[in-house]
Amino acid sequence: MKIPTILRIYLSVYLVTLILICGYFLFFTDAYRLIRDERVNAAVVFSDGWTDDKGQTVDLEEVNTREYGGVATFTKMLPPSIKPNDEFCFITTNSNVTVWIDDVLSYEFIAQENITGMGYGKAYHTVNLGSLDEGKEITVRLVAVFKSGTGGRIVKIRLCEAPVFRLSVLKGSFIPFILSIFIMVSGILIIILRQGIPKNQKLPYNLVALGASLTIAGVWLIGDTAVFQVMLGHVRFWRGIEYLLLLFSITPTLSFALSFVKKQRGIFVHTTFLMPFAVLCIMLFTRFVLGIDMSRYGFVVYIAYGLTLALMIVIVVDNEIYCRKNNISPNLRSFYIGGGAFLIGAVIDICIVAATYKNKVIPSRGYFMRIGITVLVITMIIRITRWWSNERSTIARDRFINKILQYSLASSDADVKLNLVMEYLGRELNADRAYVFEEVANGVFDNTYEWCKKDVSSQIHNLKGLPYKGVVDSWYEEYKKNNSVLIYDIEEYKNVSLNMYNVIKPQGINTLITAPLEVNGRYIGFFGVDNPPVDTMNEIREILRLLAYFISQLLQEKQYENKLVYYSYYDSLTGVRNRRAITEFESEELDASKPYGFIMCDVNGLKIMNDTLGHEAGDVLLTDVAKSLVKAFGNTNVYRVGGDEFAIYDCESDKTAFFEKVALAREYISNLGRSVSLGCVYEENGNPDYEAAKTEADKIMYVEKQKYYEGRHDRRRV
Repeated sequence: MKIPTILRIYLSVYLVTLILICGYFLFFTDAYRLIRDERVNAAVVFSDGWTDDKGQTVDLEEVNTREYGGVATFTKMLPPSIKPNDEFCFITTNSNVTVWIDDVLSYEFIAQENITGMGYGKAYHTVNLGSLDEGKEITVRLVAVFKSGTGGRIVKIRLCEAPVFRLSVLKGSFIPFILSIFIMVSGILIIILRQGIPKNQKLPYNLVALGASLTIAGVWLIGDTAVFQVMLGHVRFWRGIEYLLLLFSITPTLSFALSFVKKQRGIFVHTTFLMPFAVLCIMLFTRFVLGIDMSRYGFVVYIAYGLTLALMIVIVVDNEIYCRKNNISPNLRSFYIGGGAFLIGAVIDICIVAATYKNKVIPSRGYFMRIGITVLVITMIIRITRWWSNERSTIARDRFINKILQYSLASSDADVKLNLVMEYLGRELNADRAYVFEEVANGVFDNTYEWCKKDVSSQIHNLKGLPYKGVVDSWYEEYKKNNSVLIYDIEEYKNVSLNMYNVIKPQGINTLITAPLEVNGRYIGFFGVDNPPVDTMNEIREILRLLAYFISQLLQEKQYENKLVYYSYYDSLTGVRNRRAITEFESEELDASKPYGFIMCDVNGLKIMNDTLGHEAGDVLLTDVAKSLVKAFGNTNVYRVGGDEFAIYDCESDKTAFFEKVALAREYISNLGRSVSLGCVYEENGNPDYEAAKTEADKIMYVEKQKYYEGRHDRRRV
């Protein structure tokens, strides 16, 4: 069921405390020093004022070896004062570098071949300086690692301590780096979360695929910031990550997309698994068999990414078309929001790279794409959290309903089942009362079943004859709109229906939920609970909605049982009691020690009427006689014991009154133009041998019948 209010308060306090602690460590300890450290801001920018081998003054962070045929040399004078521990720090991309100070070789970096070829992306360099180097000429020679001479650059040149330079690199990429870490960690956590969910539980998405794609994308984005290259110096490792790792995100990304479509298509499934491997094989074949550097055909990777994006759009559009055609809700709002943010961010980044690529290197690409992926992660986490919460509520509701079903099997008596269900419903929902109202007559409702909490007064005997017009009709109209009635405050409901307010207010009701009971499209009543906790009312409404059909069926079962009982003890033609009923009356209810009267009644002329006018006319004759007997002796005292025979027990204490009823019965029958033969016996002092009384009455009735049919000797002919 729903999380208790006090537990939610505790959880909220816990989360706020956790956020405050994390914020303290992040912003008020040395973890934040890379932003607050004044040395980072004081680092000397040493990129402008360089002279190339053509004598032109350039900004070294804006040059490309392509402009110099693949080899370029630059010189500049070191400042007249150099701080202790200062170093010449810089980052290069895809170039070999040599540094001289006054023609003395001070540093040399020669790129080594890696899995992608000679390109290495970004590498971090430091050249030691000292006071003896003040005012000397420093020369930097760049040689592009590619035969085409393109791609060689220097990025971020500073004169400062090496740790300060690393901090400055981290500071410049702080937000992209943190977003990348968040994406990677989110992917790992989603995979861990999946392991904690039972394997047989149906999930809305392929969480492993989602987690894997986010983890891979996060690692790739971390490498793109160059933070770890600067911090750890792992150049070749991150170069392989940059070119090849993201290929392996294609399959889980598309698998995730396929997990929420309503109709799987084979072409999508095959493409999902074959495309990244096909691209990888092409790249490895070209690299190791043909000996071509991967940088020459890196566009193949981007084509693969573009095809992946296009295929995902096709999958989503195809799913949308299928859902609309079959009137199915795709339920992808969260994905559309997150996916849209990712696409917008990616497009913005592509435009930025295209606009600035020829001029300088973007230190960290994909800034807006990271924001888009972060939005996607957040929306999916929210969606998963909501699903998990709903799933837990669904499981709780299923257990609740299963328990109700168990109660329904606890007895073969529908009355017992309904009372057990009301008790369980009231106790589990923490309500004061649980009840059922049935329409017992046209426009009249009675409270037929009820459970009350201890110390709560029962209302079942007070709530009889509730009228439909002006009272229940207001709820029936609400049922048609919302399938339930929720009252959060009885005083506010006074303005909605004053008549219903006057009915329920005296019962001490403050909150209330009811739902309709329906059979074959017709309302037959309603059921509900009084004074449930306000914070659980929406969930209780869903439970009542699910139970409405079940309780309606129990009421139908009760009606079937009543009909079976009726037909077991009542004659279907005349409506009076039958032979089984008189047998049970004699053995269980008749007190033969007290005065009673017994009458045997035989209908005259039934056979002749059946033969001449038909059995329908004979049936009318029998019903006329039965109605007359009931009118005189009451419905519970008349029994049909044979085809044309009725028996009557009358526990009248006065003999005269008994025979007055007999005379009245004859009059009623005669007024209808019917004729009967009666045998009447009155046991003034009682007679435990009621069979003897019945025999005597039968003899008297036979004598009277013979008088009626004087001259006829075969009773079967009449």
